[in-house]
Formats: sequence, structure tokens, C-alpha cells
Amino acid sequence: MTKESTHKFRVLVADDDETILDLYREVLDLDDATEPCNSEINDIGTELVKDKNQEKRPVPAGLSYDLTLCRQANEAVEAVRSAVAEKNPFSVVFVDVRMPPGKDGVWAAGQIRKIDPYVDIVFVTGCSGVNPTEISQMIPPTHRLLYLKKPFCNVEITQLVAALSVKWQMGNELRLSHAALEDKLQERTKEIAEINKKLLQDIDHRKQTENELRESRERLELALEASNSGVWEWDLKKEKLYLDDRALKILGYERDEILTGMEGTASLHHPGDFSILKDKVASHVCGENPVFESEYRVRTNTGAWRWLRSCGKISRWDTDQKPEIISGTTVDVTERVHAKEERTRLEDSLRQAQKMEAIGTLAGGFAHDFNNVLSAINGYMGIVRNHCSQDIKLSYYVDQVLGASNRATDLIRNMMAFSRQAKVEMVPLDIGSLVEEVLNLLRASIPSTIEINHHIKTDLDTVLADPSQIHQLLMNLCTNAYQAMETSDGRIEITLEPETISVDRANIPMNMKEGRYLKLSVTDTGCGIDQENIERIFEPYFTTKAVGEGTGLGLAMVHGIVKEHKGAIFVDSQPGTGSTFHVYFPITGKGEAKIEIEEAPGHVLSGNERILFVDDEKCLADLGKEMLEDYGYNVESVTNPDVALATFKENHEKFDMVITDYIMPEMTGDRLAIKILEIRPEIPIIMCTGFNKTLSTEIVKQAGIKKLITKPLDLEGFVKTIRDLFEGK
Repeated sequence: MTKESTHKFRVLVADDDETILDLYREVLDLDDATEPCNSEINDIGTELVKDKNQEKRPVPAGLSYDLTLCRQANEAVEAVRSAVAEKNPFSVVFVDVRMPPGKDGVWAAGQIRKIDPYVDIVFVTGCSGVNPTEISQMIPPTHRLLYLKKPFCNVEITQLVAALSVKWQMGNELRLSHAALEDKLQERTKEIAEINKKLLQDIDHRKQTENELRESRERLELALEASNSGVWEWDLKKEKLYLDDRALKILGYERDEILTGMEGTASLHHPGDFSILKDKVASHVCGENPVFESEYRVRTNTGAWRWLRSCGKISRWDTDQKPEIISGTTVDVTERVHAKEERTRLEDSLRQAQKMEAIGTLAGGFAHDFNNVLSAINGYMGIVRNHCSQDIKLSYYVDQVLGASNRATDLIRNMMAFSRQAKVEMVPLDIGSLVEEVLNLLRASIPSTIEINHHIKTDLDTVLADPSQIHQLLMNLCTNAYQAMETSDGRIEITLEPETISVDRANIPMNMKEGRYLKLSVTDTGCGIDQENIERIFEPYFTTKAVGEGTGLGLAMVHGIVKEHKGAIFVDSQPGTGSTFHVYFPITGKGEAKIEIEEAPGHVLSGNERILFVDDEKCLADLGKEMLEDYGYNVESVTNPDVALATFKENHEKFDMVITDYIMPEMTGDRLAIKILEIRPEIPIIMCTGFNKTLSTEIVKQAGIKKLITKPLDLEGFVKTIRDLFEGK
């Protein structure tokens, strides 16, 4: 504030004593604020005493006051509220501590501080019991609270008001300046590109341009500090690169650890990126691109590669108007690049999973229909075989048909395993013993030119698995390895060892959870697999073999079995270097493998009980009737579940068992079972199904079904199940 400037400050006084208020009027409400004050007040409430011998004390020049006087605390609070609302606040507030009969000055000061946090408050009191420390704790901050004890003189008031008003004005100007600077910083951060453009347009005013550039750099420093960006300059003539401290920090180097010339710069950049980077710089220098912009890899001091994104443009021309210096910023975008790559990988995995799920659904639907056909073939051939046991030639023909049907059944089972809908029995399994069993089978069927080695760790934990499915998985992987070396000598290596997947490896690249696994690896020295085929090898019916040399279901079935066991599988292969299939099974702990004990043959399968047989396909309903009647049972077959329910209601004491299909148009088998059990809770019910992914053991249990049988039906096994239920086994 210059000497010539004047400012009128607003001052608020709150005191219940009218004499004191008059005193404030006399001291502060002056017509001429520049005249010296020649009087003092010796005591509050006494007359003015003039002392000509006392040195005159001048009122500060250039200051005048707009005085507001209040007699009660609430009036003072409302005055401050109005002043703030009008954006013309008080610079100083004088408040008496005791102002009966209303609120006291401490209350008023607390309210005023909430309304205007920047006003200085002076407590005026003649009471000796006032504790400034307690008041300061109640009404912070301390530096905006002062205390004036009565009696006081006019010079104290004049100097206190002047000092606090000037302090308030300086603080207000500082706050306004700070707010303007913040707005300017945000505005200039957004306009960095415009500033650079303006520099290009103001070539004729070099000095002005340099000054603006210097100011711009000061503001840029603040923006770069906030955005964690580094600054660089490239001297095109000297071929020197300058990096600021932030850029060096991104790379992890000290300034004396890197060379800034062309050779040193090239050694920092990835070989595959440096030539592209130079071309983009050259393109910008020759004017083809208005801004240089590139993403590239740089080796840090630890040897790791980081992705950087640099943007810049020509910031200086020489006297011949040729580009001399390019300036710009650099940001570490490694995490963003990796996130983008991971997103792409996950999208590819999702598409592959969706494709496999769709194929699995298609395979399951096909299995359902085909199982019904096979059930009819197996059933009628079983009846024929029972009636032609004396005809050796006819029995042979029947056995051949049944053999072909069994092979078709195995094919359907493979398809169901791929679609993860096959019925499995999970037991604690020692995979090591199973590997040795498979190797014995392989050595008998694989040519001696193929060497087979295995490395199985001892004392391995068990996994929860279906033995037959793991056996088939091993056979398929080993057969696939053999076929890759069929036309030449080679070697198959099988290893089984524990492996722990930690957090940093979880979900990459195998979508596995962290934990302990048994890793089964099957390696061959065959022809290998190219990348295009690796992405498709687990698809059903995909094969690189010639027509007639394979179905393409082997690896698809392996994939289904692995998923059924909550494991993971991936392939490591290159053309000409062989292949390795790694399969991970989650470890469940130590345990003994389940030992299957076959039941001794010779048990009786025939009976004379009465059975209600329900299937919506007439051929299967008739087949069920003929099969069971062939074993002596009395059977009534029905093709409509509603008719079956009505028949059972009318003659529920007539039947000893109900056998029903699961998928039927009018009513599913489980719903039919529930309705039948409401009539006779003790009657045994068997349900047959070809395929349905919605059918679970929980549904079967809730429906009260005693046994679930999968189609196609094996005649002897089917009849044995019926006999076991009748005998209470």
C-alpha cells in the first residue's frame, strides 16, 4: 500500500456501556484521520484530560474507519453476518466480555469466528477473572485473538485498530492473490499447448517470447510436479539430450551414470523402438507433424524395461530459422500398457471360454438325443442275446453290435466329459501309481523306437479325482505325444511333482488360484505345434491329422476332465522342438486311493414285482417293458407323465416301484417323483437321464429318488440296480 493510497476499514464495537461506545466514536470516527491525536483517556468513564507537555502521538496517515457500534452480543453477530453477506467484512471487532443481560462476549466471539474466520477479535474487559488461555482454546486461532484491559487510552485504540486493519488488508490481499494464483495455475496447465503455439507465432518478438517462455516454465514446474512428469530437451545440432531430475528419477539413474549423446541415448532405448523414435523426431523437425509424440521402451538402471510416453515440439530456432531445440515432457506409462495387454489377454480368454462353453452345450445336447438311440439299441440287443444264447453265430453277431454300441457309448461319454456333464466319482487318488499303470499299457502298444521315461516324486500328496477320467487323460496325452513322433524316433518324458502357485503367479497365465498343486507334465520330441494351432487344439473335432486318422476329441476331452477337476492345463511348444503339456491338479492332502472291490457274480436278477415304467419316447417305454418282463417283472409302460400320475393315483397299491425318465415335455421326472411320493412315501423310484446340465444330486435328493441311472442303459446293470433296491441293498 503506497503512502498516497487510502482505505476505509470497517470496525465493529460491542459494549453494553454507552460511555465506552462514545469513546470509540471520539477516537475512531474522525473527519480528518491524518490529524494527530492530542488527548488521552486516563480512566474509563472520566472526562478527557489534555496534557500540552505530553508528546503528541499521530494517527496513522491514510487510514479511516467505518464504525459500527452494538450494545449486545447478538446484535454484533448479526452485524458480522450481514457484512460478510454483503462482501464488505469488518477488519477488527472489539467485544466486551461482560454484556448483561444478554449473551457475553465469549459467545459472540465464537459465533463471529464461525461466520468470518479472518477477522481479528479484541476482547476488552475490566474483569480480572478472564482467562485468555481458556478463551483461546474455545475460539482458535490464537493469533487472531487479542486482549485489551480497561481502563485504556485512545492511543492504544488508535494504534491497535490501525495495525490490525493493515494486517487484515494484507492478509485479504494475500488470500485473493493466492486464489488468483491457483486459478491461474489450473488455467495455464490446460493451456500449455496454446502457450507453445503462441511461442511459434511470436518469432518476431524474441525478447518477449523468451520472457513468456521463462514465465511459462515457472508455471510448468508446478504442473509437472503435480503430474509426476519429467522434462527433456534435445539439442539437434549438438545431438545432446538433457533430462531433468524428475525424468532421471523415472529411469532410476544419477546424472553422471548415463551418456547424453546419440550413442548413449541409443543404448537406453529398446532396439525395436529407437529407429521408430528417430523417424518421428525427424518427421516433426521437417514439419510433417506439428507435435512429436511417441511411446517407447527404455532400460532402467535395474535392467528392466519401462514404457514411456513423450510429447514435445520445437522450442527454439537458430538465426537461419532452422530447428535447434525440441522440448517436451515424459511420463511413465508402463502400468497402463501392461493393463491394456492384460485386458486384451483376458478378452481373448473370455472369448475362448465362451466358445468352449458353446461347443460343450452343443455336445451335451447331442449326447442327450444320441443316448436315447443307444438305449434302444443296447436294450433290444440285450434282449436278443438273452433269447439266442444257444445260437453261437447269432450270439456273435449280437456281441458285435453291442461292441459297436459300447464304442459309441464311450464316444458320448467323452463328449460329456468335454462338456463337464459326465457323472464322476471323486476320491483321494495317488496319481503316481496311476501313471505307472498307464506306462505299462503304453510300453505294450507303442513301438520300441519311442523311448519312455518318467520322473515321479515319492511321498506325493493325493488329489481329489475320478480314477477312470485321470486314466483316460493320461492315455490321451501320451497317445497324442506318440502320434507327434509316429514317423520318427523320439522320447516321451512324464514328470509328476508338487508345485506351489503364489500370489504373484495366480491367474497368470493359467487362471489359477494360489495354492498347492500336483503338476503332471507330458513332453515329446515330436514336430511341435505352431501358435495358430495352439489356440485351437482343445476344440472338439479340431485335428491336424489326415481324414480317417483321428476324431479330434482327445485333447478336447482332456480339457473337459481338467476343468471338471478344477485344475488347469497349458501347452509349451514351438514348431520343430516338441511339445510339453502341463496339467495342474489342486492338492487335497494325504490320503489313500479308493480301492474298488468288484461284487462276486452269480446273484439273482429276476423277480416278479410290479413296476410302473414312464418314458415320453414310445420305443424306450416299450423297450423298458420288454426288458424287465424278460426278467419276470410285471411292467406297465406309460409315455405321458400326467397319465402315469393318474394311473398311480387310481392303483397306488398295485405297484412296487416307479422308473421314470427325467426330461419329459409335460412334467420332469423329479416333479413326477415328488407327486408320487406324496401318495406313497415309501415306494422306491429310479430316474433315468441321458444328459442335462441342470440336474444335480441336490435335486435328486430333494425329490426323494433312490437311484439315478445314466443312459444308455446297461441291461444287466439296470436289472441289478432294480433287484438291489427290492432287496434293500
